[in-house]
Amino acid sequence: ENSRELRQVILGCQGELHLNTVKWYFENQYKLAVNFTAPNIPYRETITKSAEAMYRHHAPIPYSNDEEETPLPMAAESNQT
Repeated sequence: ENSRELRQVILGCQGELHLNTVKWYFENQYKLAVNFTAPNIPYRETITKSAEAMYRHHAPIPYSNDEEETPLPMAAESNQT
């Protein structure tokens, strides 16, 4: 992927071996010197002034434990002797 904003070609690989194979291919087949680095992160927003916000925290709904009051239905036991 060619990133015009960062002026980099971003190459997605599945691991270091894959990256080394691509590097070897460029250097030996096309005679290109390549340099692999971590991709830069484009920062598009800049904080220029402080801001304030108001919010209301709602209390969580209490959890009712009905498991103790209503037992699970059990499979019918067969006592055939």
